[in-house]
Formats: sequence, C-alpha cells, structure tokens
Amino acid sequence: MKHLMRLLLVTGTLFFGFSSLDGINTSSVFSADVKKGDPSMEYRSGYDPDSNDFAHRIHYQYGFSESWRMRLILLQSKNALDDLEFRYARWEGQWQFLEDEEAGWDSALRFEVQLADFDDVPSRVRVAWTGKKDLNEDWQVRGNFLTGHQFGEKSNDGFLLESRAQISRKLNNQWRFAIDYYGDMNTTKDIGSFDDQEHQLGPLLKFSFNNGFTGNFGALYGISDGAPDKEYRFTLIYGF
Repeated sequence: MKHLMRLLLVTGTLFFGFSSLDGINTSSVFSADVKKGDPSMEYRSGYDPDSNDFAHRIHYQYGFSESWRMRLILLQSKNALDDLEFRYARWEGQWQFLEDEEAGWDSALRFEVQLADFDDVPSRVRVAWTGKKDLNEDWQVRGNFLTGHQFGEKSNDGFLLESRAQISRKLNNQWRFAIDYYGDMNTTKDIGSFDDQEHQLGPLLKFSFNNGFTGNFGALYGISDGAPDKEYRFTLIYGF
C-alpha cells in the first residue's frame, strides 16, 4: 500500500502539474497477454528536444478474466506556446483469443473508444491486433496492426492505418533490450509516400523489479521526413 500511494502521488503530481502534446508518441508495441485481476497503474511520457514538446498520460487497467482486460487512459497536452489542456479520455477493451500454451503464440484484439476535447483534436474508434511469440528463452518478437475512424472536429476521412513491431532479448531476470518500430501510414484516403508518413525506429530498455514496479526508457528516431527527428520516452508501471 505504501508503494501504491507513493506512485499515485508521483504520477498525479506529474499528470496535473505538467502536460503533453498529442503528437508525441506515447504508444507501445503492446503485448497480447491478459491476466485475471492484475490491476495496475501506468505512467508514460515522451519528449521532443527539438520542439521542446512534452507528452504524458496515465492509465488504470484490470483483467476481468484470463481473456478480457479493460483500461482507462487520460491525456493532457501542452507545447511551448499553449496552456495546459485536456486532450482526451480513452476506454480500451482487450480480448486475448490465442494462448501460447495451446497455440504456440499469443494473440489478441483491442477495441478503443477515444473521446477528445472536440475543439482541439478529433475523437476516434479503433480496433487493433497484436501478436507475441517467444522464439526461445531469451528472444521475443511482437507485432501490432491498428485501424479505425475519426469523428468530430478536425477529423479526417478514410480509415487510420498504423503498424508497430518489436524484437527484444532478455539480458537477465530484471532487464530486457528491445528495438521498436512505429509506422503511422495516415489514412486510406490519403496514404501518401513513405516520407509523407511517420516512421520511427529506436532502442528500448525494459526493467522489472520484485517490488511491483516495471517499466522502460528509450528513444525513437525518425526514418521518414514526416516523423520527428528524435523523441525520448519513459514508462513506469506499478502492479498491485
């Protein structure tokens, strides 16, 4: 309980004392794993040193069964010129339909409803697929594909297209090193060229400690003209 209260105090101070820019990448190459119970709080942040934009968000999630998990996300935003603003609240429901023990790999679908501050950024609905495969005791690969549709103010036509991938290697019982890829391919109405899209690649160092804390820190580098040159990222999770 002491660790939980400390985490809530820290993340609450960060979340309501600072802000984020929705354009900063605070996403993850998310896992297909769902566990019953397993409640947790999560804090994510990202920083673009060129624009001085800072992004962060906070999550709460709970597994209702070995197949279904719900998550609530809140995000605020601010860039160098803006005041603190609320951007959106998002509900996610994840359904794991393949288990490694039976199928040899894990796979899930995630359903999202994101309600935005309508005079700022669009709202959206989205569905995402994820797969995870342990190649051996040390190596693991993940892949995500996401699509959806925006609605409300400043929404775009067509279906959103996004892909993510990760390969990681276990270093020891507490640390794992990964390479992440993110590809935002705009919408089916306006895909554009590779350089019109946002493609990012970078290293990630994951950690896991016996006191309930896990997380990661790393960087992403733009490999297309449409992506930021670099972003630095940090995630902290407390399971209780």
